[in-house]
Amino acid sequence: MPSLRYLVIRPHIYSPANESLENFAHISLSRLRSVTLSITPQALTTFLHFSTLPNVASFQVSMNCEVPFTSALDEALSVFVSRHSHIPALSRPYDSLQVHENVIQPADFEVKTDDNYFMIKLHITDPTIHEPSRAHVEHALISILTKVPITHQVQKLSGLLKPKTLGRPHVWSRACVRMSSLKDVSGLKCWSRDDYFYGDTSEVTKAIQKAALRAGRRGF
Repeated sequence: MPSLRYLVIRPHIYSPANESLENFAHISLSRLRSVTLSITPQALTTFLHFSTLPNVASFQVSMNCEVPFTSALDEALSVFVSRHSHIPALSRPYDSLQVHENVIQPADFEVKTDDNYFMIKLHITDPTIHEPSRAHVEHALISILTKVPITHQVQKLSGLLKPKTLGRPHVWSRACVRMSSLKDVSGLKCWSRDDYFYGDTSEVTKAIQKAALRAGRRGF
């Protein structure tokens, strides 16, 4: 039986879910150390259902999420945590987490650790309109940060955000409720380079920092 140590799956990011991913049930992934996927939430659920990944220390996934996608993303994350929360990529200590929005794409963002051993990147599209709604971006971030177990130990939160998407305090009030160890949010900021378009973002930055810290201290 073949055994893999490194796995990279990069189909065309705009292609539909890869139903063939259940074929990984016939391949031993017990020695797998690194996983890099470019995939849809539906295909990620399939892959995680049919895979055993006991030794994966690096898990990076880029997801193309077409509206409506929220239930599919929630399911993929739930399967990820329920079946694979013991893997090193999720169980090793991470004291710092970054959240970055793409300056060009209106609904692209990533959540990652400083060393990139864990990363989830989302590209959200809506075929019916030019830009996906802010609500979809907010839901995706909240879903990731409230489901992935590494958020329990995060002490430092950083990243660059757009005021018009993830720059609302109530998002961080909901997203950080599992971060009981959160102490430092000084690196979490709205883009100063966008001040020309949005005005002074310093007050927005202060508001989201305050909301994140308060949520972390309050917890569930």
